[in-house]
Amino acid sequence: MTDFLSSFYDALVGAVEESPEEEDPSYVEELKDEATSDPCACDRPATPEGAATAVVVMEVFTKGALVREAVGLDSRAVGVTLNRGDTFRCVGARDLGHVAPCGTRRVAWRDERAGKRGFVSRKCLRDARWRETGGGAGRARWRVDVDAWRPPLKDAGAEWTLLLSLVSEPDERAKVLQFVHWIDRARALASRLLVRRACEVCLDVDHGAVEVERTKGRKPYLAARAKRAAKNGARCPNFNFNVSHDGRYVVLAAEPRAVVGIDVAAPDKARNDMRPRGKCRRPNASIADLEGLEATCVEEDLSHMRESLTAGEWAWVQAAAPKDRGLRFRCLWSGKEAFTKARGDGLGFKFERIHIDVADLDDPLRSGRRSFESTVSVDGAVCDDWRIRGEVMEGGHVVSVARGPPRDVQDAQGTFVSTLLAKTIAPSDLVDDADAEFVSLDLGDLVPDDKKGAYRAALLEDKGAHAIAKRKQSMRPYKSTGDMTQLGRIAEEEDKLAPPSLDASHSTGGLGGARRTSTSDLSRRRSGSGPRVLAN
Repeated sequence: MTDFLSSFYDALVGAVEESPEEEDPSYVEELKDEATSDPCACDRPATPEGAATAVVVMEVFTKGALVREAVGLDSRAVGVTLNRGDTFRCVGARDLGHVAPCGTRRVAWRDERAGKRGFVSRKCLRDARWRETGGGAGRARWRVDVDAWRPPLKDAGAEWTLLLSLVSEPDERAKVLQFVHWIDRARALASRLLVRRACEVCLDVDHGAVEVERTKGRKPYLAARAKRAAKNGARCPNFNFNVSHDGRYVVLAAEPRAVVGIDVAAPDKARNDMRPRGKCRRPNASIADLEGLEATCVEEDLSHMRESLTAGEWAWVQAAAPKDRGLRFRCLWSGKEAFTKARGDGLGFKFERIHIDVADLDDPLRSGRRSFESTVSVDGAVCDDWRIRGEVMEGGHVVSVARGPPRDVQDAQGTFVSTLLAKTIAPSDLVDDADAEFVSLDLGDLVPDDKKGAYRAALLEDKGAHAIAKRKQSMRPYKSTGDMTQLGRIAEEEDKLAPPSLDASHSTGGLGGARRTSTSDLSRRRSGSGPRVLAN
């Protein structure tokens, strides 16, 4: 690694340590891969040339992405840094199927005008046409990394208030707020926003018209009256969705005809280290720490989960090395969860009745993706009309998607079944887009288009309020004239951030008999002269 690259990496790490709230985890992950890559590691062959010729437009969704001359992460940078929102074209597997010697996936990039080309980390990219893809097929595979969402004021800021207001059902909002820890609230909110955004994109229905109901088994579905208002409903007669959240990720799967269920299972250590941030067992836990858990830690004792597995499943788990047993267990568990969630069985269905047979867990396509297929049996009978597809994501998270026929849905009240207009499906509905990758979204992507302006305003409001709070914390005791001047400026900035509706309450007879603290009040309070006045 060149001296320039080393100094650049050190400077970036220093900047992240100084301002952790502005850290972009995906961007730092790519740099961490660069710093820890082993050029002598076993290389993996790329996807065969000419396997696909479809043109794909890739978009940078992280803060930035470095471009390197070669596939290896130890190669030199070409002097180009892509910024968030930049797009470029790729030609199918020829550009997308590259794998670095350390196993990191790479995408070919080229700028014909400047005559430059190189390779970018796949972690920093997504399909730029994810909206068009979802709207055309009525199918979605989305994920949100909640650990990368770090609002400066958390659930006390304007961003949180706006996002929560997008959930129209009062009972659903109450369920979000019932959680104690911030990370649990973030997962709950993101899952509900994913559902509403998927209905809006896939069915072309107004965001305000989306109404989500649940079966007796707690399976969510789009209400019939909202589905009738969809403009794309004819192409998606059985549109349904499912969500799951655990660890870093909140994931969603949506299908136009087959019933679908999804589940993500995180390592125990990743789950514990994220609850809550700053007050957990490891207060300084970060993305980089969680990324290497599978390689450095042995999963907790799984004996208490023995009753949930069949004898064959337990033998398969125990046959692996100790550090891999947790991964195998999560492949089985997520498959069982996805299957029962697709059917709507609820918590009463005993998992020992289900047998999952996992095949080809170790990157069968040699593409850098650890995806796998599973077959499912219930009470010894193979379910030939069900398909389960899984993938191992970053940090050891395992996600499984189950698809099956509508006739197997368990709906005691019949409300969900009544929204499934096509009672039979074709075999192709179970395998279409089986290798589709999950599109990485952030919370801003889940905001409807007509609310984007308000969302940007909320971000600016939180940023200003957070900056003022940090300046207050960093100030010395207010005794000098310079400190008094600085305090006055802060008070003036607070007045600018205050809502106009509070102007009438600045007087003593205003809101609740209290009044806002003026600059002169703050000066007298800090200097010790004059009466002490409490801010409203």
